[in-house]
Amino acid sequence: SPEVSGRWDYNQICFLSSVAIDVDGDIGRIYTETPEGFPQLQMVLAHRIGGGEQKNGWTDGVRLNSYERAVSYRVIGTGDKTTDVSSYNFGLLSDPDRMDEIRGKSSLHHAINNLRDVMEILSAEKLGVKMNSLLAMIVKSGNGEVENGFLGKTTEEGTEDSGLRTIEQLYAGAIPRLKAGEDIFAHQGNRPSTTFAGFLDSLYRDVAAGLDVPVEFLWNA
Repeated sequence: SPEVSGRWDYNQICFLSSVAIDVDGDIGRIYTETPEGFPQLQMVLAHRIGGGEQKNGWTDGVRLNSYERAVSYRVIGTGDKTTDVSSYNFGLLSDPDRMDEIRGKSSLHHAINNLRDVMEILSAEKLGVKMNSLLAMIVKSGNGEVENGFLGKTTEEGTEDSGLRTIEQLYAGAIPRLKAGEDIFAHQGNRPSTTFAGFLDSLYRDVAAGLDVPVEFLWNA
């Protein structure tokens, strides 16, 4: 294997490096060799490039000379121990947008807040849908209390329970006995709404615009 862990072939290394550039912004690779002298690559994920004091020419794990040329990279190992690797033995792969970029940035940097909002909104909306599914029918009474009969039950101690019943405890053809001022109706859920779907679509369009791909490719094939 061309990679020190022995898990990836070169095609897989290229694919995973491309994914890392899109998601993390960059990925490093150390040019090393086996004890027998066979050349190998050691891949270094973006979060392992950095650490230490940011002075004496160091910026975000990269040391620059007076010409702003990278001369070494700081790699974080186990226990936050760092090792400085010469640029002759280290390559940083990224997809820069500007001439003065030292490190790469994620292709999703423009949409991170939107993606976080989408996750929170979907989580809240799923909870709302579950609550809608929980309520099958609603009994409306004048005083809001549960009576004996269709949905209420008196316990042996003579106290009334909450009146909630699951569908397994209801039988087809049941005839509720309603008092004056009471009403029973099926609960109608309206979540998620078409407005909600359109709102998500606008957020995903913003994500797609920053990635230079059609929104249909990411979200609505």
